[in-house]
Amino acid sequence: MNRMKLLAVLTLMLAGCANTTPVKTEPPVLKFDYHTQANAPENGKIIAITSYQFLTNNAPRTKQPDAGLLNFKLASDVVQFSAVTNYHENYELQLQTAMQSALAEMISKRGFTVTGPFKSSEEIPYTDKKHLYLIILPRLNLDIEQRPTTKSCIHSICTDKGVITLGGSLLLRFIEPLSEQTLLTKRIDLTEPGISKNYIHQYPQVTRKAVMQGLMYSDNELNSLIDDADKQLVDALNEFYRAAMTKTDALISAKELLSHQDDLDQIRGFKRR
Repeated sequence: MNRMKLLAVLTLMLAGCANTTPVKTEPPVLKFDYHTQANAPENGKIIAITSYQFLTNNAPRTKQPDAGLLNFKLASDVVQFSAVTNYHENYELQLQTAMQSALAEMISKRGFTVTGPFKSSEEIPYTDKKHLYLIILPRLNLDIEQRPTTKSCIHSICTDKGVITLGGSLLLRFIEPLSEQTLLTKRIDLTEPGISKNYIHQYPQVTRKAVMQGLMYSDNELNSLIDDADKQLVDALNEFYRAAMTKTDALISAKELLSHQDDLDQIRGFKRR
């Protein structure tokens, strides 16, 4: 039997070992829907926004190449929950898009015309930069931590209980478009108050021995498995998003941004000489 056929047989055996006990879970719902209450009159000035630079404290779990037939991903690898991996695979882009949209709305509702997002300030054509008032460079540092408090496997059912915490900081740099000189910096602490969610994740234990021997275990060991880990992660992200946008909204002032007109004129006058 060649390698591919043997792998197929083992996969079918693994499927036969799968526990069919229903999983009690509540679908997570993203609530990235912040809207500013600001409503200033138009001032005729244009502000460009670059894409959020997203930095995280750790990278998603990488998929290592198989080192051999028995190193292919078993169910025990697949069902274990990783908050960091789930975030990067399912929610990072949506969070970035929502924060980008909310920031653009905040600037627009303060009377500015918004253009972008651009990948970077270098992407903006020079002819366009000459007509811009400011460029905003946003950067988010997001810390995601998953701390298991209890992890055990009894009668082929594994239970992982723990805490997911979110924190970080947001940096907004307002720069002069041609010289890229920084005129204003806003730093927003997102570690206080801390965001913490308790989770429980239960899943069937599948070992190589069970796969090779075709071992079965009872579906009646538990009436249902409990899994709210993904929902708790999403609830934490919803809370983080609202806190980040609320603090950002409170720190952006049309009056303060417009007060830099003299500084901009001085910088641009210096560049023309």
